[in-house]
Amino acid sequence: MGQDFLAAAFFLFMLYGAHYGAMTAVQPAYVADLVKPHSRAFASGIFQAVFGFAAFGASSAAGLLWQAVSPA
Repeated sequence: MGQDFLAAAFFLFMLYGAHYGAMTAVQPAYVADLVKPHSRAFASGIFQAVFGFAAFGASSAAGLLWQAVSPA
């Protein structure tokens, strides 16, 4: 692997980390602002459940894709 590839990979990981850090802080706060105060816990739970199921689905799809098109 060349220097250019490693520099690009490092930059993309940094960009992903900044995006993930910003979104994990902002999204729950935005959800809390959308609902009435007495429903915040319920809305937060629903949001986190949907987020978790989506992450599980995405990880499963990535695993299946890796099995089907593995470079090994």
